[in-house]
Amino acid sequence: MAGGGDSEQARASSPRSYWGWGRVGDALDESARGRLGMLVASQLDLSGGEPLSPRSVDQLRLPPSRLRPLGVELPPAVESMLSRSAYDRASHTYGKAFRDLLRGLRGDFAVAPDAVAYPGDEAELVALLDWCDGARVAVIPYGGGSSVVGGVEARCRDA
Repeated sequence: MAGGGDSEQARASSPRSYWGWGRVGDALDESARGRLGMLVASQLDLSGGEPLSPRSVDQLRLPPSRLRPLGVELPPAVESMLSRSAYDRASHTYGKAFRDLLRGLRGDFAVAPDAVAYPGDEAELVALLDWCDGARVAVIPYGGGSSVVGGVEARCRDA
């Protein structure tokens, strides 16, 4: 389970890109990505290969959340903090290192967290962590999502 990082208001008004840096509305369009790709390829003397385009969230294949199969009932207070949406799970799967961006562009979200928690205050955070401790559910603090060292990746998922 990953911790949210962004406030509800910030997420609703301009969501972060689930696969890369920045906000969805600030991404380069297909034409600009193509021009940038040609520039980079010419500067690095690269040839061949098709540029990758981000997939829409509804095209992603995420593993099912394992929270229900744990056999532990989720208290309503904890349930109300959790999101299992494809967008939230995908956007909290990786940090922002090159390998993370590449896996996101390729649609590889095999290690997506089972849920993302958005506690509203310290009391909700304590309740969440207490429940996770009792249910033996791993918590991965997410913060701003800028990790480039793999620290936000849920490596406990069965491969």
